[in-house]
Amino acid sequence: MRVFGEKEGGIVSSTDIQQVCLNGHQITDGINMNPELTRKFCPKCGVETITACSQCKAPIPGYTSYENYVSFSREPVPSNCHNCGEPYPWTAKGQVASANAKHCNPDDPFVLVEKMCHASTS
Repeated sequence: MRVFGEKEGGIVSSTDIQQVCLNGHQITDGINMNPELTRKFCPKCGVETITACSQCKAPIPGYTSYENYVSFSREPVPSNCHNCGEPYPWTAKGQVASANAKHCNPDDPFVLVEKMCHASTS
């Protein structure tokens, strides 16, 4: 059962649900298509996983399939809920880490890497 389904200009699409750990590691972008890939805890960091927004309970959008079209790309992990706009737990953690980094030693390699990553996304 897919939670989203639309018909855009004659093209039928459906969007699956993705599972992400609280630190932002994607477990799968298709829990309905591949339920065997789901995990209660993240294999990378060991924290709990979620499939819906903790605020409004809307499912985290995953892989979108289109009629007569095959894609091998993965759906990126979103920063904010598409339904209520609240940041997901991994986004909030990143904002806290970013704020803390500003108070660290500017010669710290982790601070330098974060600055470079932030500059490349700006």
